Amino acid sequence: MEPRIGAYTRDDIKWKFAQLDTDGDGHLTFSELATLLRKGDSEMKDEEVLLLFKALDHDSDGHVDFDEFVDFIFREVGEQDEKVDWKGARRTFERFTGKDARLDARELVKMCRDCDLFDHNQFGVTDADLLFKKVHNPMERGLGFKEFKKVMRLIAKKKSMPLRSCVAWMANLTAPPV
Repeated sequence: MEPRIGAYTRDDIKWKFAQLDTDGDGHLTFSELATLLRKGDSEMKDEEVLLLFKALDHDSDGHVDFDEFVDFIFREVGEQDEKVDWKGARRTFERFTGKDARLDARELVKMCRDCDLFDHNQFGVTDADLLFKKVHNPMERGLGFKEFKKVMRLIAKKKSMPLRSCVAWMANLTAPPV
């Protein structure tokens, strides 16, 4: 069953997110979030908006993508409020992509193997290939970091582990890629 917040599903929230994304770039800027919040509280200060913005912007890239927005809304009761630290995972991603900064299916499998993400029960090579195909835009060569983050969310779900743990595991790779 699809997760719900009251009467709302993820699809309902995606539709609303698209309405809030006034410039249509797939991200909420500080300004877009401030406009939304001030509809409910016209006296909300920039400092208050900034606190929420930083809580939503998990990867600190200056905007809130839909996945960050939904992660914030649907986070499990009792889940810690600490953000997912994507910086180490980005370094690992870049070590495997080469100069083009795009990760192909073979590189994803190698990365998962080198990071010991494969196990005997929940996640293997075939799963990595399927997740790559699920996220990959055939008009692009490989996955950019944004798509890689989506794959990491799917891997965490497949392995039934918190996203923070999966990302931290990936970020702690110390051996250089071959």
